Amino acid sequence: MIFLVSLAMAECPSVADTLESATVDLASGRSAADNLALAEGAFACDRAEPADLARYLLVSGAAKFLDGDKNAAEPYFAAAALADAAYFDDRLGPEIRAAWTTAKLGDAGRIAVNKPVYVDGKSVRKFPRTVDSGPHLLQSPPDGWAKLVYVPPAEDISVDVPTGSAATATAKSRHSPVWLVAAGVAAAGAGGCAYGATTQDAVMENAATGEEVESAYGLQTGLAYTAAGLGLAAITSGVFYFVF
Repeated sequence: MIFLVSLAMAECPSVADTLESATVDLASGRSAADNLALAEGAFACDRAEPADLARYLLVSGAAKFLDGDKNAAEPYFAAAALADAAYFDDRLGPEIRAAWTTAKLGDAGRIAVNKPVYVDGKSVRKFPRTVDSGPHLLQSPPDGWAKLVYVPPAEDISVDVPTGSAATATAKSRHSPVWLVAAGVAAAGAGGCAYGATTQDAVMENAATGEEVESAYGLQTGLAYTAAGLGLAAITSGVFYFVF
């Protein structure tokens, strides 16, 4: 069962790992564009945690800052501080820290989305919604979709969330067929063990010695416990398929 859990989760990229790689890229003077794109894809798998969101926004802003677009970087720094005011990575350097510390956002804007989504890690069901200007992470894990959008000061934007076939490969793993296979195998095993347990009644009835009775009873008990365990595994795998 542990192997199956690990296999299913391995299909979903680690947000922390991709952001660490992006940070190392910037600290080493390389472009972080590829790893930031991977991070956006990873956010399609599950609701963003405040620390991950703050890091994503901080690194995105740092990439713009180091590319020479300091004005474009400012709202990303401000949004990062709003997500988690305590988070800063000193590897990005004192100049970026100073810009992050003083960054401010412009006037609020509004965002409209065609369905309920997570906005910066918070569930939002009703739109249009007034939000701070600047970058916002939208996520719809059931659709395998995430996108960092930008709301200009005092303006409105509209975003459509694709569904079904438009889902990304990484987020499709949230409903990985591995869970269905696991559920089927476990259910079949549970049924086989349960049937085997019932056959031991006849063995005990026809036993010639007490040892044969004890042996059959022990086997029946073991098969019954195994059937129960496999049945629970089948149910758990089914739940994981629909929930994750």
